[in-house]
Amino acid sequence: MIIRPAAPEDAGQVIPLLYDAIGSIAYVLTGTDNPASAIHAMSEWYKQRNNRLSYENVLVAEKDGEAVGAALFYHGSRIAELDQPLLDRLAAREGIILASFPAESRENEFYLDSLAVNP
Repeated sequence: MIIRPAAPEDAGQVIPLLYDAIGSIAYVLTGTDNPASAIHAMSEWYKQRNNRLSYENVLVAEKDGEAVGAALFYHGSRIAELDQPLLDRLAAREGIILASFPAESRENEFYLDSLAVNP
């Protein structure tokens, strides 16, 4: 098994793991309660830079060429910056206007957002 930085092309394997790990938070971040729509939106964000769900914030555990785990993390001082693209999408596509998502991290901490392992 190797642990490596994530890449955009990992989305198909990593996002289902992260979706399972974050549960209902996926619906808050994506503005939908439809699992397929939430996974699709999360995948799109994962492939892009500079947002909470970006591959840039993920390490992947890989075994035999398959992602079997993922860790999503970022520094708490960046949360407003990382969340803004998601908030802008919610406003533009879903008409949901939020100033921010519920706070999970503190300004002075390195935050492990999600740890996901394929059962």
